[in-house]
Amino acid sequence: GINQNDGFGGNDLVARNLVFNMVRESADHGPYNSWDHQVFLTFNGVDDGFSAQDKWGHGGASIIKAYSRIERNFFINGYNGIWSIDHDDGSQFYNDSFNFLVFGGCKNFQGNHKITHHNLIAFPGIDSRSYGDRRCQSEDNNLLHVGRGFAEQYYHDNHCLSQDGIAYSWFLSNTSDLADQIYHTWNNT
Repeated sequence: GINQNDGFGGNDLVARNLVFNMVRESADHGPYNSWDHQVFLTFNGVDDGFSAQDKWGHGGASIIKAYSRIERNFFINGYNGIWSIDHDDGSQFYNDSFNFLVFGGCKNFQGNHKITHHNLIAFPGIDSRSYGDRRCQSEDNNLLHVGRGFAEQYYHDNHCLSQDGIAYSWFLSNTSDLADQIYHTWNNT
């Protein structure tokens, strides 16, 4: 499988891979998994809006990642894996596009700035697995206690083939401030 721990400066490309037969011993993740826990000072060309003084005198540096792209992959989520693309633990600044995902959808947990588009997702959330209720896109942010900023996520022009016709799942503690908790969706089938 592919695991990106701490996206650092971003601008990574994961493309044109066939990944299968992963997650054989645990009941989480899938062929692709990312974690982001740390903000780094990088020279990636992204304007973060902070002054040089705020960045220890480095005016050309940025504390915001450039977008990383996960595109044109064929991920088969076998055994007990849950997600074909699992953006976990605060992952941010990802563009997932033109992928073929089988037996698992996309997950976002405690992250922001994600774009998921033009993917074909076939049969996520298989009932016989430990987490059979997962969908093509799942939102696990449920973080109202830490403030706003988790809604910069866009899910559009994807095609979902699910057993029950349900494409989305949200895990929210309440329904207030939905615009700050869930992603924006349009033109999905």
